[in-house]
Amino acid sequence: MTKHYETPTVERRPAGALSRKDAAAYLSVSTRQLDNYASAGLIPRIKLPTVTGKKGVASKSVFRVADLDTFLASRLESSEAAE
Repeated sequence: MTKHYETPTVERRPAGALSRKDAAAYLSVSTRQLDNYASAGLIPRIKLPTVTGKKGVASKSVFRVADLDTFLASRLESSEAAE
């Protein structure tokens, strides 16, 4: 019996900003690696305030898709460099 797998549909250009988890998935890296990139200043991080009840105001990090694409483009290796 042959199994048929559905090809997952992936939105290639999500609009706006992505959560930390989604941004890491977009880059195919772990959230820890994404945090390392952001801490090193390689990818801008946007901190949005969130109200958390008794704790007051905290922040949630999001990443703009355009910044993630710029980061990827900056890491593109030419075929000449690989030879």
